[in-house]
Amino acid sequence: MITEIEYLIAIKIVNQYTEQVKKKTEEVLKTTGVTKTPKELDGQWDIYFPSMPVRLINTLRAAFENKRLCDITKKEFLSVRLAGKKSWMELCEITGNNQY
Repeated sequence: MITEIEYLIAIKIVNQYTEQVKKKTEEVLKTTGVTKTPKELDGQWDIYFPSMPVRLINTLRAAFENKRLCDITKKEFLSVRLAGKKSWMELCEITGNNQY
């Protein structure tokens, strides 16, 4: 017979495992997402980058429709109208790019 304490410990382990799988899945999706273009990501932004601001998505769609996210340089990005340093920092954080 399983005691209440054993049951609660098992639930805790299952919850930890679920979080671990979720985190790994997010990492894999992010890694895959940066190799896609905004055109390829249309309708799937929330799957690959759930925390990406709409303003940044719109900037990427307008200026970099056919360019992979990992290939966008800081100089190119900042030359786009209404794309500033804050948006660049957000893009770097979300995609894992270290070119602050």
